[in-house]
Amino acid sequence: MPGRFHVMQVYVAAGLAGLLAALYVVAPADRSDLLGGAVMTLIGFVVGKFTNGYAKKEAP
Repeated sequence: MPGRFHVMQVYVAAGLAGLLAALYVVAPADRSDLLGGAVMTLIGFVVGKFTNGYAKKEAP
C-alpha cells in the first residue's frame, strides 16, 4: 500500500488537472496553450506515479 504522501500527491495532481482542463475550455485563445501544457504535465505526473509504482515502505 502506498504511503499517504504519495496518495495525496496523486489526488492533488489529478484534481488540479481536472480544474485546469475545465478552465481550458473557457480560456481565451492566448491562454489556452499555457493551460493545455499544464494539464498535460499534471496528467503525465499522475500516470508516471502509477507506472513507476510505489515504494514498499515509506521512510518515516
